[in-house]
Amino acid sequence: MVPDESRSYLVPFVSGTLFGYLDSRNQAVAIPAIYDWAKPFEGDYACVMKDGKFGCIRRSGELVLPIEYDAPIYFNTYGFAKIKKGIKYGLCGPNAEIILQPKYLNVGDRVSLGYVRVLNDGKWFYVDVDGNKKSPRVYNDATDFNDKGSAFVYIEDRGKYGDSKWYAIDADFNDYSGCVYRGDVLIKK
Repeated sequence: MVPDESRSYLVPFVSGTLFGYLDSRNQAVAIPAIYDWAKPFEGDYACVMKDGKFGCIRRSGELVLPIEYDAPIYFNTYGFAKIKKGIKYGLCGPNAEIILQPKYLNVGDRVSLGYVRVLNDGKWFYVDVDGNKKSPRVYNDATDFNDKGSAFVYIEDRGKYGDSKWYAIDADFNDYSGCVYRGDVLIKK
C-alpha cells in the first residue's frame, strides 16, 4: 500500500532520551518529546510510556488512557486493547474507554454479543460489559463469541463417562444441539 502523500502521519522521534511525534509532511514537532518510549499510532491512538508506566494518547496529544498501566497497550484488529495493572487485566474499547477494570487474570480479545470472556481462579467464564457474570458455569478454556453467535468451551469430566471435550455454545450458553467440538471438527452426537 502506497502512503497517501496528502495525509499527515505522526511518526515517533527521539530527542535526547525522550520520545515525541513528528508530522510526516513537514517534519514539524506535532507532539513534544516528553515520553520515555512511544509506539507508532495504530488508527487514532498510540501507546506511550513514562516512568515505567503505560498510557494512550490521541493524535492531538491528548491523554485518553492515563499513564498508570503495567504493560504496553496494543489495540487489536477488533479495536479493543487489554490493559494491565499488577497481574490483573481489563479491557479497553475502540474509543479508548475502559470496558472492564483490571481485575481478572486474563481477558478475551473483544466484546462480542455483549460478552467478554475472563479468567479467574484458573477457570474461564463470560461477563457483560459491567463485569456481571453471565455464564451459568465456568470452563477450563473458552473462546470469544464469533460473529455468528457461538463460542467454544472446554469442559473437563462432563457426561456419564467423564470425558473432556470442546463444546459449541450459543449466546444463551446452551450446547448447540448436542454438537461437540474435537480438534477442528464439529461433530453431532
